[in-house]
Amino acid sequence: VNGEIGCTDWSVDYLKYKVLVGEPVRIKCALFYGYIRANYSHAQSTGLSLMWYKSAVHGDFEEPISFDGTRMSKEEDSIWFRPAELDDVGYYSCVLRNSTYCMKVSISLLVAENDTDLCYNSKMRFFEKAELSKNKDITCPDIEDFIQPGVEPKIVWYKECKPKQWRQTIERRKDTLSIKEVREDDIGNYTCEIPFGNFVVRRTTELSVTAPFTDKPPKILFPTESQMSIIEMALGKETCCIPHSDCLFFVCRWSMHYLTGGHTPGHHPSCHQEHAPILSGMHTRTWGPFKLLNTILSCCNEISAKWTSLLHIFFIVIFGVSLNSALCRLIIFISIK
Repeated sequence: VNGEIGCTDWSVDYLKYKVLVGEPVRIKCALFYGYIRANYSHAQSTGLSLMWYKSAVHGDFEEPISFDGTRMSKEEDSIWFRPAELDDVGYYSCVLRNSTYCMKVSISLLVAENDTDLCYNSKMRFFEKAELSKNKDITCPDIEDFIQPGVEPKIVWYKECKPKQWRQTIERRKDTLSIKEVREDDIGNYTCEIPFGNFVVRRTTELSVTAPFTDKPPKILFPTESQMSIIEMALGKETCCIPHSDCLFFVCRWSMHYLTGGHTPGHHPSCHQEHAPILSGMHTRTWGPFKLLNTILSCCNEISAKWTSLLHIFFIVIFGVSLNSALCRLIIFISIK
């Protein structure tokens, strides 16, 4: 097929097939799903023939595929693997042609084994995000080829590859796991399993949970508005209104929570929560600047000094003030509000 005159080559299709060893998979000729208007039956009725070739690497020599009719079979516009094996990895080219017409496209197939002691391969997972206290639906994706029309699929759900006693606020219906009022402990890997003949098909989705989106500013819970603080300042000398030892715990803590995707590492021992303002309703979209302020605090030793220098230059060039001064003014402004 390589270099054939007059054959339009659409290279590799965007849809990449991935399957676990021992599971079935169907590869469809992409020509009938976005490249030409005709379906397989219409193309066949006009005298066009569909042929399949395989190569280990795209662009290499392509060999015609000989189907055994059992484990690997050609069925209309598709190749079925029942099941897939590691040797099936490669590029499959479908060529539609007759004496005057030729069109070709390649489809990639990746076959991999499960990660050690797991029921999935981490590189083949789907990904979903949910917000705390909101509802979230996790669907069992790409199972259309394994469901009979009009028949409700018998899907079993697992979390971290283990059967789970789901709480009442989690419902299972058809191909969906519906979580009401998402909690932090809902973070994890959800695997759906569906029977298909003598095989099973598994799909794993990693769910991450974030704070709910809000446009509301954070509310200071401590200290109260009526509480006064005495700050000693020298005339003509720039002084930060927050003692270094207090470390702005709420900035430090929240910023590290944001940067690590919800897993807050241990903070510096000089960060004293009892002396720092406590805020509620903080969110990354509204209070992103707090993440920047975090980098100037020596108590948050996880952030590099390189960023501190860059932020100093940024504040001086853009705002005409030093970083310490900007921080001080921000805290005063919040206190006044």
